[in-house]
Amino acid sequence: MDVASGHPPDSRHSDEVQRIRIGVVIYRLSKDGQSLTAEWYHTDVGSNFVGSGVATRIRGINFEGEFEISYFDADGTPAGQFRLRIEKQEDIYSLSWFNGEVKHFEGIGIETVFGLVAGWNHTPQT
Repeated sequence: MDVASGHPPDSRHSDEVQRIRIGVVIYRLSKDGQSLTAEWYHTDVGSNFVGSGVATRIRGINFEGEFEISYFDADGTPAGQFRLRIEKQEDIYSLSWFNGEVKHFEGIGIETVFGLVAGWNHTPQT
């Protein structure tokens, strides 16, 4: 079943099935509060990917704010650079990843004893 459309994965909807990319990330705050480390996972067309990331704070406190973040895949190869915006409303965090002014990913998360844990997916491009 294609979660996004509710259609079974058949030839008429194979493009929709292949576009589903979801992931989870754990961010840990440095002791001085000026950077984050990331451990991320996502599925893409039946493959599982795992990687890491390092972010430098631009503005904000704790997990909230804006960061410049570089991600790496499991073997250390660069996997992307983004401006990460994290906003908190009560106990829920909203996350957005930008390249320039274009939002590429969006997510939602909660703070745990392990760090900020968030699920994310690709933002549809128009």
